[in-house]
Amino acid sequence: MLKLPAAVILVFLCINCIAQNAPSINVNKFYKPKENPIVKADSSYTFIDPIKKEKVKWQKADVFNPAAIVKDGKVFLLYRCEDNPAAALGGRTSRLGLAESEDGIHFKKFPEPAFLFSARCIHDFLLLYFLFNTIKITFNKNETVINFKDFYTVGFPAAINVWRNTKIGFSLEVIPYIKAQGGSSKMSNVVFHPGALIPLGKDWVFAGRLAFETSGRYGVTPVFNKIVKKNKYNNLFIALPFPIRFGNDLPPSFTVGFEIGISF
Repeated sequence: MLKLPAAVILVFLCINCIAQNAPSINVNKFYKPKENPIVKADSSYTFIDPIKKEKVKWQKADVFNPAAIVKDGKVFLLYRCEDNPAAALGGRTSRLGLAESEDGIHFKKFPEPAFLFSARCIHDFLLLYFLFNTIKITFNKNETVINFKDFYTVGFPAAINVWRNTKIGFSLEVIPYIKAQGGSSKMSNVVFHPGALIPLGKDWVFAGRLAFETSGRYGVTPVFNKIVKKNKYNNLFIALPFPIRFGNDLPPSFTVGFEIGISF
């Protein structure tokens, strides 16, 4: 005769008691409401993508894969969306949306994705770039100085951008300058450029920077950047800086510049 251990018998008895005490659910009471679907794709929902720095219709293509919980008397629905209906499968970007409801049928969607890239996602919030400082025209009360006329000064800016969220970021840029004149060249200046970043949409970003130079000059540098070509692993962009400088016993100056850069 087969003998079962006492522990096995106890487990079977517990399972049987749980099954007998479990609440019964009448599946025949489920029905499809006339408000169907209760959540659907909607191209009016937009946000600024923190990676592309452009406006995205993040719920335009599809809405599916919902999961719901009840908290504080409300139903919260987490759902998946895709942005581009014209793209083939695998070419769309999925994001998670959040909606709330008082009755489980009529839902109010939150305007942006429930999860956005933040400082915890180092791959997405850090940006390293290099610039080639080309055209510069500097104005002061005594003269107008044009780069590449009697001499040329070339800067090689390098920086790290840290995006706090989709609306603001921080940047620290360092620019070493090399000056060539009369057949010789030398290291002439280094500029330290801490500042704030604000996306303007359509791949434009404004950078408001403080400026501290080893030459003794200081001031501010407003910069407008725009991505002109997006690649898989880097982006080509242009920058329009407008440095304003004071100090070192020289008259205040205003400069107009043009730069070309690559970001990673």
